[in-house]
Amino acid sequence: MTIEEAESSTQAAEVKAIKDEADGKLATALPALDKAIAAVKKIEVSSFYEMKVVQRPSQVMILCFKLVCQFLEPGCKPIKPEKPEMKEIDPEGWFFEHAKKKLLSNPN
Repeated sequence: MTIEEAESSTQAAEVKAIKDEADGKLATALPALDKAIAAVKKIEVSSFYEMKVVQRPSQVMILCFKLVCQFLEPGCKPIKPEKPEMKEIDPEGWFFEHAKKKLLSNPN
């Protein structure tokens, strides 16, 4: 076996190890992706209209809309709350208000 063949064989083994590791991670991730897709398909448009009229969203709603805003509109800035009670709910900024005005304005 020549030096080139030995190096090639070593590289092939390394590539196979990386591929096997990636395939294992993919096999773990795909069921979660399928589950998430199925959950999204169950969402009804009326749910978006219901969220739009919420006056005091929960922390979970705030976090979800913060993530959605950052994902769908990178660089979007939160709208600072004017009401003191809203500052208590979301002191960082008010992504929920941004989502109501921009993302939920026409959920169809």
